[in-house]
Amino acid sequence: MPALSAVPLISSRALLQPGGGDVFTVDTDRRTFEFDGSSGRALRRAAPRFDGRRPLGDIAEATGCDGGELASIVAMLGEEGVVVDLAATIEAATAADFASALRRECRFWSGEILAQPFWKKIVAGEMPEAVIFGWGIEAFHYVDSVNEYMAAAAANAHLEHDVRMLIGRHYAEECDHGEIFLQGLANCGFDRDSIVNAPPLPGTRALMNYLFELACTDTFAVEAVFDLMQSDGESLTKERVHAFYDALSRLYPFATPMFDGFRRHALIDVASNHGETVFDRLCLTPGLITPDVGRRCVAAVRSLAEHFILHFENIERYYGSPGAVLPRRPFDLRAWL
Repeated sequence: MPALSAVPLISSRALLQPGGGDVFTVDTDRRTFEFDGSSGRALRRAAPRFDGRRPLGDIAEATGCDGGELASIVAMLGEEGVVVDLAATIEAATAADFASALRRECRFWSGEILAQPFWKKIVAGEMPEAVIFGWGIEAFHYVDSVNEYMAAAAANAHLEHDVRMLIGRHYAEECDHGEIFLQGLANCGFDRDSIVNAPPLPGTRALMNYLFELACTDTFAVEAVFDLMQSDGESLTKERVHAFYDALSRLYPFATPMFDGFRRHALIDVASNHGETVFDRLCLTPGLITPDVGRRCVAAVRSLAEHFILHFENIERYYGSPGAVLPRRPFDLRAWL
């Protein structure tokens, strides 16, 4: 159960709805939670303050609520992924507790990324053709950038030999996956060289640059962010992969070859058991995950979540605008001489 030092942040997917009497409803895209009696009264006063800025004890004092009751409610909503305790990683007593808390937080941030308007429009079949293919082009650049940041992570890892081998082996598994996306786009009629030479959007480049910077400066942080990038690994199955891309192919039949590339990549991840990361192994080594390392890892994960949200917003904003060039043309200085 979260302590009163817990710092609760409620998901943007949650709709807070005061009802009649003492009823208070938390409605999400998956489930509806209805609270009544003292719990309903407590949430009516406290839930709007679950903004990730103050500990639960302060919220209880400011709202006149029972701290224990609020802690129980936060614990239940936390298990359902509706609330995350931002203090859980910092207050973790052991490296194993830290790894578990970070995974919970990564699942929360993954849900926040997928709750953005970009993804809602994608699964509703509302995106125009240019945005769908723009998504594929930017996905190629992001996936292919492992040859920048994962290579740098392997080169800059100053840890024991076995850990360096794990990092290098992970890179070797990922290094050619950009080709899968490139072939999918080529099968949709795009010229391969035009995709490779197309400059990534600013949001995509910022995402790639951030990962490269982490790889060059902080081995622990760059390995920790894989918990976010692969946060679906625990629940991803072949059946779910096929169902998702079958649905997208029905919504956007013109992009079926591209989605087949996406599907192939996702199935490789399922087969590779990416639910377990190198960072999990680091957490098993006594003394590696110090409080300072933990703070850096948490900051990296939260910053990467923001980069992903901006990345997807940028895709829709650019490719959804009138006259957007697809693929983007590279700048050639010779044209100005």
